[in-house]
Amino acid sequence: MDTTIFLVLTIVLIPLTGVISAITPWLMRKSECFAVTVPATAQTDPVIRGYKVRYTASLLILSLACTVLIGVLVANANEQVAMIVLTVSIFAVVIGSFLLMLHYRKAVLRLKDERGWHAQASIHAALVGERDTPRPLPLAWELLNVPVIVFTAALSWALYPSMPDQVPMHMNLSGHITSWVDKSPAVLAFPLLVQLVIFVAMLFSHYSIVHSKKAVDPAAPASSAYAYGLFAHAQSVFLVVFGMLIDAVMVCLPLSFANVLTMSQAAAVVMIVSLACVGAALVLSIKYGQAGSRVAGQVEGDTRLADDDDGYWKLGVFYFNPNDASVFLHKRFGIGWTINFARLQAWLMMGGLALVVVILVVASSVMFG
Repeated sequence: MDTTIFLVLTIVLIPLTGVISAITPWLMRKSECFAVTVPATAQTDPVIRGYKVRYTASLLILSLACTVLIGVLVANANEQVAMIVLTVSIFAVVIGSFLLMLHYRKAVLRLKDERGWHAQASIHAALVGERDTPRPLPLAWELLNVPVIVFTAALSWALYPSMPDQVPMHMNLSGHITSWVDKSPAVLAFPLLVQLVIFVAMLFSHYSIVHSKKAVDPAAPASSAYAYGLFAHAQSVFLVVFGMLIDAVMVCLPLSFANVLTMSQAAAVVMIVSLACVGAALVLSIKYGQAGSRVAGQVEGDTRLADDDDGYWKLGVFYFNPNDASVFLHKRFGIGWTINFARLQAWLMMGGLALVVVILVVASSVMFG
C-alpha cells in the first residue's frame, strides 16, 4: 500500500473514531447523562448542555490534532513513526473519551445532588403483548457466514498448488514485503481461523441483543419499547451484514498468497470495507440513538426519576447488580450492550470468547513460528 492510500485512510480513520466518541453524550437516553440517571427535563438544563458541548469539542480537537500530526509525518515519508502515532492516537481518543466521561460524570452527580434529582420510589414497566413490537433477527441468521467460510476453504485449497514456496505475510507502509513463511497447510488454515473468530464474536454479540433486558421507560412504555425494538432489529441486521462482509474480505488472504492480488491490494480492500462498516455503524447510531432514544424518546416534561441505579454502575460502564437476573442490558454510555458482572453466566461467556481469541493467537504463533 503506498503512502497516498495510507494517508487517505488515516485522514478518515482518526476523525471517524473521534466523531463517534464525541457525539456519544447526545445519543444517550434522555433519562441518562454521562452514565448518571437524571430526569428527562435535565437534558435541556444549560449546565448539562454545557458539559456535553465541552466534552464533544475536546474530543474533536484531539482527533483533529492527531490527524494533522499523522498527515505531516506521512507527507515527510516518516512512515514508521506515523504508524506508531496512528496507534497511539486511536488509544488517546478512546482513553481520552473515557477519562472525560468520568470527569463529567462526577460533575453531573454533584449537580444531581444540588438539584435534588432523586427517585422517591423504584418504578418499572413491562410491555404485555409484544407481537407488534420489532424484534432482533433470530440467531439462525448468523449461519449465513457458513457458506462464506466454506467458499474460502475451497478457494484456498484450489489455489494452494499455485502458491509460491515462500508466501508473503507482512509488508511495510510502502508496500514492500518484509516477511515470508514457508508454504504449508497452515497457510490454508489461517484465513479460516480468522473467520471462525469473527463468526464467534458476531454470534456472541447477536446473542446479547436477543437476550438483553429491554429498555422500557415507565413514563412511555409502549413508545419506548417500540423504539428499542427498532434499535435492536437494526443492530442485529448490521451485525449479520458486518460479519458476512468481514468474513468475505478474508478471501483476499488466499488470493494474495497465490499472487492473484498483491498484498497492498488485499490490505486496501480490508481497510476500505472495515471503514465502510464503521461508517455504517455511525449512521445507525445517529439515526436510532442508544436503545432507540432518537426514535421515540421519554416524556420531555417528566421531572420524575422512575429509578435510580447509579450505585450499580462502577465508573459508569461496569454494571454489577446481584439483584438483577439479567445478563445483558444496554450501555449507560455508548451504543450497544454490556453485561451484568454480578452474573456467573456473563463471566463464563466472556471467558469462552476470550478463549477463542487466545486459541487463534496461539495457533498463529505455532503455525508461523
